[in-house]
Amino acid sequence: AEIEAVRAPVEFVRANFARDITVADIALAAHLSVSALERRFKKHLNKTPRRFLIDTRLEQARRLLVESEAPIAEIAFAAGFSDHSYFSQQFRKFCGVLPSEFRRAATFAAGAS
Repeated sequence: AEIEAVRAPVEFVRANFARDITVADIALAAHLSVSALERRFKKHLNKTPRRFLIDTRLEQARRLLVESEAPIAEIAFAAGFSDHSYFSQQFRKFCGVLPSEFRRAATFAAGAS
């Protein structure tokens, strides 16, 4: 039942992360106030709705870096980031390497297997 508390906003983020959505949009979709949404995310996911949105976008970008040969700027945009340098900075925080380094390592690993 714990996960029920955040199911609607989590599903909304997963379905809409590529669009230009805000925390207010997520709260609206979940029929919650922004503060209630933030409390639920902190309690159940131990992160803010904004962090969850960014992490969801980064997961998608990571997948696209491995599965596609699209330019990194295109992947950033497809994952919902409008600013390429912000994307690179967030990706590095999340994965410990820049998107280009991540792709190189993933490509190398695929070739080595």
